[in-house]
Amino acid sequence: MSTDTSYIVDGKQIDKTNGEAFLSALDATGFKKLIVIERDIKELLRLREQLKAKGYSLYYIDSERRVKAVSL
Repeated sequence: MSTDTSYIVDGKQIDKTNGEAFLSALDATGFKKLIVIERDIKELLRLREQLKAKGYSLYYIDSERRVKAVSL
């Protein structure tokens, strides 16, 4: 599974360009905190409004392995 072109949510591979499928998969997990690696933040910020509207919290792990919050 390539993480360069897709996300893995609950064991399912989802193409990064398919925001609707990504949000649907997130909703199905029931969790509201999303933690990603730093390089995926830019891609996810295009979904900022949808994530905010659904009550998600977004965090990323930086290059020094620290967890940082992203303001939605």
